[in-house]
Amino acid sequence: MALDLKPLINPDSVAIIGASPNEAGHAGRCLANLERTGYPGRIYPVNPKYDRIGAHTCYPSARDLPEQVDAAYLLVPARAVESALEDCLERGIRTVTICSAGYAELGAEGAERQRRLVERARERGVRILGPNCIGVLNPVDTYVGCPTFNITYSYTPGSIALLSQSGGMAAALFNRAQGRTIGIRTMVSLGNEADIQMGELLDAFVADPQTRVIAIYIEQLRDAERFAAAAERARAAGKPIVLLKVGGSEAGRRTVLGHTGAMAGEQAVFSSMMRHLGVVEVHSIDDLLNTAYALSSLPLPAGPRLGALSPSGGECGYIADRASAHGLEIPLPTQQTLDELSEKLKLARPGNPLDTTGQVIGDGALLSELMQIFTADPNLDMITLSIPTWGPYDSNALLPRIIDAVKACDKPAVLSAWTARNLTERAEELLRESGICWFASSDEAIAALANLRRYAELAQAPSATPPEPVSLPRPEVTELNEYAAKRLLAEGGVPVVAETLAPDTEAALRAARDIDGPLVVKLVASGVTHKSELGLVRLLDRADEAEAALADLARVAEKENLTVEGYLVAERLSGTEIILGAVRDETFGPVLMVGAGGILAEHFADRVFLPCPAAPEHVRAALKQLAVYPVLDGARGRHHDVDALVDVAVALSRVFAGSPWMTEIDLNPVIVGLKGQGAAAVDAVIGIAPQA
Repeated sequence: MALDLKPLINPDSVAIIGASPNEAGHAGRCLANLERTGYPGRIYPVNPKYDRIGAHTCYPSARDLPEQVDAAYLLVPARAVESALEDCLERGIRTVTICSAGYAELGAEGAERQRRLVERARERGVRILGPNCIGVLNPVDTYVGCPTFNITYSYTPGSIALLSQSGGMAAALFNRAQGRTIGIRTMVSLGNEADIQMGELLDAFVADPQTRVIAIYIEQLRDAERFAAAAERARAAGKPIVLLKVGGSEAGRRTVLGHTGAMAGEQAVFSSMMRHLGVVEVHSIDDLLNTAYALSSLPLPAGPRLGALSPSGGECGYIADRASAHGLEIPLPTQQTLDELSEKLKLARPGNPLDTTGQVIGDGALLSELMQIFTADPNLDMITLSIPTWGPYDSNALLPRIIDAVKACDKPAVLSAWTARNLTERAEELLRESGICWFASSDEAIAALANLRRYAELAQAPSATPPEPVSLPRPEVTELNEYAAKRLLAEGGVPVVAETLAPDTEAALRAARDIDGPLVVKLVASGVTHKSELGLVRLLDRADEAEAALADLARVAEKENLTVEGYLVAERLSGTEIILGAVRDETFGPVLMVGAGGILAEHFADRVFLPCPAAPEHVRAALKQLAVYPVLDGARGRHHDVDALVDVAVALSRVFAGSPWMTEIDLNPVIVGLKGQGAAAVDAVIGIAPQA
């Protein structure tokens, strides 16, 4: 069943379990906050120590409440929570927020206590938020069910749902947003997510008609499957998700066989998956809030072309640099626009960014004309108007005209105004009252517009149904050599190079003489995964080079005391090297990796991850994100067989998804030939999980 938001974020009645008249503690603050902020519902303090708290009758137990209350806040020590929860369950309270700490965050014993609480609540159909959280803030409906004083009481309602696992960061984000007059629909602190988890809550806010954008602060994604489904629904509904994840680490926690496991750091997989789901991932608190603010305030841009205008030539240069760093384009306006601007400007040559110079100071009418001409140019998809630090006089004289220009623009348009204490208060007042999207620096404005454009691209990502998994039988051995790995993958439909495994050098030499052209010979030895590191691979131009190469390989095997399993002989394919692989991620399960391949694969962060099995449309989109993609797609007139590469990747993802006994697959490299020449894996590693 879908989570019912009403009793959680906008209850008609609320019980404060453990309420106190002393505002110095959490038990007193929740009640005080509800009263202070004008909560319109019914409030029921519960504490056997008191008959009344302020104007409210105080009840000895939740069982004694005069009605079936929508929501309860448990503000009692952890040792008393279980009993207090039972009272709530008996009275039929619909949602219970447990603020108390001392549960799963402390280890196994606390986790067990937490599990018992949820088990009892689910038996009675009651939902739990927390434990170890600060609850809910809802400026839209004037509901501040939050036991902390570290929140502002000057509210700006809005359309952004703010979800955070951390209580302290939830309050900080809310306060910072309110200080910037960024409108918040609701703030929810999830704490340990014992019952209500991020994915379910996200789904509920996607369905909420008053929510336009969802901003998330997360430390750990506990319900990846539910989250992914909700994110897909959010994209379909046109509701952007902006997310900041902390605590990510590239320190591998896996025992890896191939390059794929080494490259599949937690943050790398997480970031790829967020992009795949249409989530805008950011890396700072300000970017989280500013991006959500821009997405809630502005239409999406048609493209990446930014128009910038400022009366400061220095700022024009600064904006151009920052825009370039964020991947935005700064095109010249049309000739017609340039000609019209030239007629107005006396002290500068028009361009983009447009330096209006100090000519506009004191001439508000001219400034209005310049902005109207510039912002209407068809070569521009979005606009930033940036002003220097203006005191009260210039703010009063010029800002209203700039605000009107921003409002009149039919493209995404923002204003940035450098602020300074004891100087720009009037400017900030005008901007807050204006209702336009504005930022305190051009850095913030450019970053927000770049993320606005990023979401516009993510929202247009292809939708596709993943193919069915392909199941391969578990081998009886505990280790597969390269030849056996490729033969097994070929059974599952993965294209691999045609090759011969010869038992000795004489048989290998005969196989080599059957190849007319460049070839490769490899020594296969027990326990050796990466042959090139031991010099066990020889790339030959002609078959007559094979005898010496094979003899040399045999000498290396003797020197290294290797157990030789045979010699691989194959035609040497020509093309570009790509790495394909798959691993089982702790959060997202089986994931496919595509990236730049060869011996340097691990040394460059040019890789993208997708869920397994992967649809062809999604693989193609992932390939386009790689820095190496232009090499595949026509660099120097050489178009590679991208369709064939997509087929290899899809087949690999199907096999890995359907064969849970595999811990990892590493195809490095896959050789991608020119268009029509195909693509095939020329090396393969498969990890096998221990028998249960």
